[in-house]
Amino acid sequence: MSGQSAPSPNALTPSGERPVAGMTRRGLFRCAGAVLAMMVSPVGLAGASRVVAARVWPAEEYTRVTLESAQDVKFSSMVLRGPDRLVVDLHDVTLDSVLRTLPEKVLKDDPLVQRIQRIITAPDVSLVLNLHDGSGFYRPDHEDAQCNPSRWGQSVIIDKARLEGASLGDLTGMGERAVRDVNEGVLVPKHRYHLKNTRTD
Repeated sequence: MSGQSAPSPNALTPSGERPVAGMTRRGLFRCAGAVLAMMVSPVGLAGASRVVAARVWPAEEYTRVTLESAQDVKFSSMVLRGPDRLVVDLHDVTLDSVLRTLPEKVLKDDPLVQRIQRIITAPDVSLVLNLHDGSGFYRPDHEDAQCNPSRWGQSVIIDKARLEGASLGDLTGMGERAVRDVNEGVLVPKHRYHLKNTRTD
């Protein structure tokens, strides 16, 4: 959210907290990506509010996110640092399919995504490391709900096996060496690292 009111008669209304203002896209989403952290208060009550539409409007300097509801929704917001994140807590709202699909609305033609692509492919960039928290434990084969190919935790991730013509193009070899070196210090077998090739080239 940008701290601005959504252009809709059913736009979310504040609960008295001071809105977060004066934040640009660059200020909020530092380095390699943008993170919108949203928490929905746990509810199990009848009559909980429901978000009926979620929209994302990307621009060069900021991104506007609007959530629309048929009734007023109370919310609170805060800014967290390291990395910078805007957290919006929606009170008594059901976490339904509309909210769950919000990340999918950030498309490949988003200006920030295109900017990251230009940085990655710049001639003076030799290696890109993307560090993030992954859920579960990646495994090449399905073991259980937490250990399977769909998980991202405890893994070194590459997008392709080789990058032809690059000085550091042996992605598989570097990934395997990193996994081997890390696993020498891993004490719990379940926490061992694996190499994950997403093959998204």
